Amino acid sequence: MTSTQTAQQKPQPVRLFGNLGRNVEEVETKPKPTVVRHFDPIIEEMVDVETETESRRFKTFSIAVNYRDNGQICTRWIKVLDFHMPSITPHIIRKGDRVGVEGTMRTRTYVNRAGQPQTETQIVADRIWKERMANVPEIP
Repeated sequence: MTSTQTAQQKPQPVRLFGNLGRNVEEVETKPKPTVVRHFDPIIEEMVDVETETESRRFKTFSIAVNYRDNGQICTRWIKVLDFHMPSITPHIIRKGDRVGVEGTMRTRTYVNRAGQPQTETQIVADRIWKERMANVPEIP
């Protein structure tokens, strides 16, 4: 990924059920230097202040969601981001487990290393739980 941008859109609440495609990973972003411009009332001028963004820790995984399209069952991979660290742990859910996810959906577009535009659907999770196979909803 060479450049990233997040689409400006209203967050859409969603509830999805799917199977974990990989084990949960913990990710930590690196602090980035930034310049913030603000008004200083003492000298009555705009000033630039150099600062650094804080690092963020979150967990990420992908789920396979099945749906029906023109009579065929299709699978779509959805990336899930969990910023609420205690809500899941790698010891509770593992690759292949059936999980439910509630949160908000967002779409991210970026240009890959080959220079092609890519779109990725992500769910920022508010709640994650492990499903029992008896409660799995059928595809209509």
